[in-house]
Amino acid sequence: MDVNQKKYDLIRLATNSLDQAVVATDMNGYVAYVNSAYTRLIGQEPADILGRRVSESLPDVGNMKASLAHALATLNAEGAFHGDILVCDVRGEPKWVSMTANVVTAEDDQSSYIIATISDITFAKIHETLQHRLLCDLVHGKDLQAMMAVVCTEVQQLIPDMHMSITLIDEDGRMRLQAAPELPEWYCDAIEGLEIGPVTGSCGTAAWTGESVNVSDIRTDPLWAPYHEITARLEYRSVWSTPIKGSDGTVKGVFAFYSVSPITPRAFHWHIVDICSQVCTLVFERIAAQERVTFLAQRDSLTGLYNRGYFQQELNQQIAAAKISGEPFALHLIDLDGFKEINDRYGHLAGDALLVGLADVFGAVAGEGDTLARLGGDEFALLQANLPSAESAQQRAARLVEVSSALLHNDDGVIPTGASIGYALFPDDAGDAKCLIRNADLALYKAKQSGKGKACAYDVSMMDEIERRRRLENDLRAALTRKSGELRLVYQPQFRLADNRLVGFEALARWHHPELGAISPETFIAIAEQGGLIGDLGEWVLHEACRVAKAWPDHLHVAVNLSPVQLNEADLPHLVHSVLMETGLPPKRLEIEVTENLLIEDKHKALLVLRRLSAMGICIALDDFGTGYASLSYLHIFPFDKIKIDRSFVSSLEDNSHSRAIVGAVLGMCEAMGIPVIAEGIESNCQLDMLKAKNCGFGQGFLLSPPLESVDSFLAAQSPDLCEPRVQRAG
Repeated sequence: MDVNQKKYDLIRLATNSLDQAVVATDMNGYVAYVNSAYTRLIGQEPADILGRRVSESLPDVGNMKASLAHALATLNAEGAFHGDILVCDVRGEPKWVSMTANVVTAEDDQSSYIIATISDITFAKIHETLQHRLLCDLVHGKDLQAMMAVVCTEVQQLIPDMHMSITLIDEDGRMRLQAAPELPEWYCDAIEGLEIGPVTGSCGTAAWTGESVNVSDIRTDPLWAPYHEITARLEYRSVWSTPIKGSDGTVKGVFAFYSVSPITPRAFHWHIVDICSQVCTLVFERIAAQERVTFLAQRDSLTGLYNRGYFQQELNQQIAAAKISGEPFALHLIDLDGFKEINDRYGHLAGDALLVGLADVFGAVAGEGDTLARLGGDEFALLQANLPSAESAQQRAARLVEVSSALLHNDDGVIPTGASIGYALFPDDAGDAKCLIRNADLALYKAKQSGKGKACAYDVSMMDEIERRRRLENDLRAALTRKSGELRLVYQPQFRLADNRLVGFEALARWHHPELGAISPETFIAIAEQGGLIGDLGEWVLHEACRVAKAWPDHLHVAVNLSPVQLNEADLPHLVHSVLMETGLPPKRLEIEVTENLLIEDKHKALLVLRRLSAMGICIALDDFGTGYASLSYLHIFPFDKIKIDRSFVSSLEDNSHSRAIVGAVLGMCEAMGIPVIAEGIESNCQLDMLKAKNCGFGQGFLLSPPLESVDSFLAAQSPDLCEPRVQRAG
């Protein structure tokens, strides 16, 4: 064997050990040598390749010949080439290859040759191309169906004898066709929405089992038996379906390949399916993440209803549409009754459960085209579309009130729940979103004033009420500033019932408007709270009551009511201390009455404030006891020095056995706990006798004495030892 043969054999041995294909040609592209990897890549034997141009030995695909001619021209001009080219093997399967070629010169005859190394990058190229294109489409907001059509088109270029479809499976287990560029439209309509199952054609069965299904003849295969009418019209004979699985292993959808001849999936096909699965799963998960972000931006995380931001947008859009179409609609604002008390008594988990339950029942009441939202806290809203009449809005509001009751259950049974609703109509009641919301809110306010579980429609008289309240707020602000005598305190005596001894007075605020006359305390105190004046009003009441009480006999106290809002206005203990120092009233002679509403607003803050006041020596009384959800629990948590039985129980003592039982139970419990009790609203001798019989310690009411303009004259009329009040018993 000569030296050249040995060199050739050595080179052949070396190149055949490479995974990369190697081909050597002359400068015109005629093949002089190929290694074994090249023959495996192309599927031809060396005898079929040597002495022929590469482009002549392979089936043409795409721009293969033009790409090879460009590479040859570049090599002749520059001596080197690198690039990706789409070629086709002898079986007709397209392949993407990466080719690096250089011109070399032989040592013996100075002849030039082209040596090229070729790598099969088909699957990497497909993956890169599809992923890049789909992610770009995703960024630019293309819909899912358009992106899936891209996948089908790209794959069909690689497998031209098959037509592809992509189907997703929805939450109800039904097939939702996303793309099928070559399938007949009638067929796509026929399979849309079919439920997956063990005998539901190729796609439905593959989705059901999670395994690939290959049917050679859809006209005779049992899996297609329920769909003979479809298969009779379909020109395809075989269908190969394979499931698309997410990263968690669940079936997300199905790829299907349709052909006129039986399909025998080869490794090439499985690689294509694997690539498509990876890319599509990535797209599905990206879209799901985007949808989740959109959901969180538009939805309430607890109930799943729309949130305030989205509701406002929808309201604006509905108004714009209504102005064009002339179609009216209604805005219902829904507010739960006693939700804070439920949260406080049963816990936030129970409150959350109630909100979720309400979202479900309100959703069931909502009609087609309606928009339901949770605005925050215990506030809901409903846009009622398709409104034939005002009566329809009234009926919907009544139904919402009805379904809001008795939703919450615990070990003791049903917890009473309910809602108040105010609604306004567009365009009858308002011409824009701001006015519509305001008017529905006015109706809601009216409904809550009327009692729990009420629905109220807006009417124009409510605006008059708002104007009146606005005027009263301004006038109250002026009265507090001027100190002109419009505001004054009256004092209702409080007695020890056992011996009729006077023990103190409750200070009650009164406002005599110079034009409107007497304004009820319920009205102007609510206005002060809503208008931010309660701090000034409360400070004036406290200062005036302490100043006047300083002149009374030392054993008499003065009781002052504390508004829940005052806790958030300023440092209340510091204010009380300053007033006591300025007026000289001893702390033990001041009694502060608080209601359960104050405690419900912010239990921890209230506890801190009350303990600081108690530490100063001030008496703390729980007012309106028994009217809330958590009265008993507060006796354990807060340092109350006195309990005040609400007048509603006292007024019904004579004719209501339940009231008698409640009052008796409260008195017995407080006696056992060593807490004094005062009953308010005593208006009859019978009520007084019953309270005395049950050992109620203290009382006040019109029977004993109405609120007094002048305490001095009342005290002067008493016996010297202040034992006998000026009370004339009936009969």
